[in-house]
Amino acid sequence: MPRSPDGLLESVRDHVRAGRHADEGRELRATQGADAEAFQPVGDLELEFVGSPAGAEPYGRSLDLCDGDARGERTAAGHLLRQEVIAPAGHQVIAVRLETDDLVGVGVNLRLTTPQRRAEIRPE
Repeated sequence: MPRSPDGLLESVRDHVRAGRHADEGRELRATQGADAEAFQPVGDLELEFVGSPAGAEPYGRSLDLCDGDARGERTAAGHLLRQEVIAPAGHQVIAVRLETDDLVGVGVNLRLTTPQRRAEIRPE
């Protein structure tokens, strides 16, 4: 039977007062699930470009770790395709920007997977 938060707190305090820090840590860790770590992967975002020719010219890439900005560009069938991923520290957001000079636009299939057991992925 799960212990009440008050009962757990009192038990942990008893361990601390008695100097049983290993027991206190073990008891607290037992209450945490697998998703309790501070830094965990959100998941993987896979981009599959639809209609892009296989013979695309080599990539140009840049990475700015200070601003959390990764950019890439390539040319396929005479059209430029730019990708930018922005993940500024402290803003709790990751943004992906795709840009092309092709009047048809960019065709892309997106897939997001996550190791987070309680996550719910839904398109919006």
